[in-house]
Amino acid sequence: MCGAVLAGDERFVATAQVWRSRLGGAIPDAWPLAVLGLIGLTDLLPRMPVFWAGHPVGGRVPVWYAFRDSRARRRAVEWLADNSLTDDKAATEYLA
Repeated sequence: MCGAVLAGDERFVATAQVWRSRLGGAIPDAWPLAVLGLIGLTDLLPRMPVFWAGHPVGGRVPVWYAFRDSRARRRAVEWLADNSLTDDKAATEYLA
């Protein structure tokens, strides 16, 4: 058996009831959900790199990050040049 007592004035209790609902505390018998969440964090989370490595796009993620980063640097240099915040010659050399 479990339970709790919350003591306070009406405004405090009303605020606590709202937050209980927001945090999922109004779900009857929610303990199985919490247990499954803990199992996921303790057992599955450490194994995620293995799962990801076997995923069809898992091996291409580093390539995507490299592409994304180079594209971001290129856009940053273009923006600096467009706003006259860098030397045009240096920007042209970088973008070439």
